Amino acid sequence: MVVLRADTGEILAMASHGAADLAYHAQLAPGSTFKVVTAEDLLRNGVRASTPAPCKAHDDEYDVSNDDTSLTNGHADLGWAFTYSCNTSFTGLLGRLSGSPLDREASTYFGLNQPWDLGLGPVTYGASGAANVPEATGGDFAREMFGQGEITVSPLNMASVAATVAAGSFHQPILVRGTKASAHAQPLDKTVAATLRTLMRRVVTEGTASSLRRVSPAVSAKTGTAEPGGNAANNSWMIAFQGDIAVACLVEGGGHGDDAAGPAIAAMLGAVR
Repeated sequence: MVVLRADTGEILAMASHGAADLAYHAQLAPGSTFKVVTAEDLLRNGVRASTPAPCKAHDDEYDVSNDDTSLTNGHADLGWAFTYSCNTSFTGLLGRLSGSPLDREASTYFGLNQPWDLGLGPVTYGASGAANVPEATGGDFAREMFGQGEITVSPLNMASVAATVAAGSFHQPILVRGTKASAHAQPLDKTVAATLRTLMRRVVTEGTASSLRRVSPAVSAKTGTAEPGGNAANNSWMIAFQGDIAVACLVEGGGHGDDAAGPAIAAMLGAVR
């Protein structure tokens, strides 16, 4: 888990189980928490929350299914697809991003694919290669739209994504006070940022993040269920923000995002006074 102050990037807390420091060194797929980035790209390119985005059981063109195989809605729009985390709704909108690749979007507006200097020297955190979000086309692009494919991140990266939405602009995370940020990004469009905040709140009030509904003050979030590959159990992810506090949690092998990561965030926020 990583907790940030959204409007400054100040790292308030990092916690890892074991000796691997996965809170900032993990290199794992973020699953549907990455739909925040994809939704920002879609919204910036003219898609609206009300734009039709039918949720099919299977996208035959890109061989994509939903984590919940029973999730279907022929009348879904982008807002519904984000709230209930329908993968095929997102891949069905791939054509709207033909000139706006996710690797560029992630760097330009969320500061990913860049070395961050937390005060420990510049490092591209969460990247197994040179970038968190590699350039992709076709089926690889489709899988990146819901946080799979070749994308790798750490909770530090995804806490920053939540913080960027909360604050409306990227602030590179800083651990050592006085460190000058090495990564920069453009502010989010104000209308796009407001829509993302609304959608992330809706995920809690009626969607997949039910574990946060009783947390007060109000929390906004996005769940993620990530496939690590092989026979390993799915990883549980959640990102959230409450006012100026942004957080990301990863539970390896924890299943759906609301199964393990969600209750952990609820417990953390419930303990903060």
